[in-house]
Amino acid sequence: MNFYQSLYTDIGIHRKSNQDSIGLFKASTDCGEVVFGIVCDGMGGYANGELASRILIEAFETWFKCDYPSCIYEENYSYRDLFKQWGKIIYDCNERLVKYGMKHEISLGSTLTAVLLVNDEYFMAHVGDSRALVITPEKVYQMTRDQSVVAEAVRRGEITPEQAKTDRRRNMLLECIGVTPDIHPLFYKGKYCEKDTFLLCSDGFWHNLTEAELIRYLDGRQFHEDKEIRMHLNYLIELDKKRGEKDNLSAVAIVPYKESAGSETNAFEKNVQNTSRDGADLDDTGDTDPVNAVIDDVLHIRIDPDPEYDDIYPAEQNVNMTDSQENDSTEPVNLYVPQGASAPVSKTDNGNLKTFAGRFYIMVDEKEVRETADGKAGLDI
Repeated sequence: MNFYQSLYTDIGIHRKSNQDSIGLFKASTDCGEVVFGIVCDGMGGYANGELASRILIEAFETWFKCDYPSCIYEENYSYRDLFKQWGKIIYDCNERLVKYGMKHEISLGSTLTAVLLVNDEYFMAHVGDSRALVITPEKVYQMTRDQSVVAEAVRRGEITPEQAKTDRRRNMLLECIGVTPDIHPLFYKGKYCEKDTFLLCSDGFWHNLTEAELIRYLDGRQFHEDKEIRMHLNYLIELDKKRGEKDNLSAVAIVPYKESAGSETNAFEKNVQNTSRDGADLDDTGDTDPVNAVIDDVLHIRIDPDPEYDDIYPAEQNVNMTDSQENDSTEPVNLYVPQGASAPVSKTDNGNLKTFAGRFYIMVDEKEVRETADGKAGLDI
């Protein structure tokens, strides 16, 4: 399976800073393309919310670039291993943010919605009220469960979905990374269909858009290149702003498609159960049931002090895929992970990626730049 993808974020008409952070990364492997998207909606005011969401984006970016290449070819690597890795990232980031907030007597946190698409399967992690939607020509399926006060009230039958749209409690979250020591992330897995659009978005994006508008502008069957998706995301965000949305607005869209017959690579198999969009139709809230994945053996990472953010941020900062400008120019990062690159991957001192064995390719302005085993960039290919 191959993918069209794009992303867009906007500061909105009211906020002085963009506390949303988004990321989109794609790898070309001998098993086919793999794509990973993530949306985080920060909260805590100005730099605090932006810091919280950025910490999460960069932690997952490091996982995708440095840890996942050594896992993708492992024969026994399962969704439980994947969710265990994601759980460790979430719990570690939560601990860092909570300690930082307590030390400086501030409140900061972030939602999280992430999806990994491999062959014909999806894997999701979710905390808060950002959403993962699947858009088909007939219906929009909400794949994640809003962890908010009003969503819980709807599930209990205390209020209707229409009442929830104007309820004064609609911005009150039950779960948020960085606020309390206890956190309960949700994990999902299932199958997807060709040309169904995966949309990850912050609540500022989905508040004022109808199901018909999402189908009209984001149905995957109309797209033939990445820039078409970006144009439509831009249009919907401007439509949101015209309708008075005051929050930051962010969205990541991914559309799987197959190349011409005979061009696909052989898929590697994984034994997973299907909790696809079919299950969402049975739930009044449009939610699928999360996978009950137990996150155990959570290890704590060492945090080096940083002059600006004290004990919360490592001294060697990762590449930030966020953009707080009104017109976001961020593009997906494309990686190539070959069959032989099963050894651990690490960062060099200057932030470049390297492998201890095999090759690692980074797409820069549509040119493949080879990273050699010693971390030095090779010739353009």
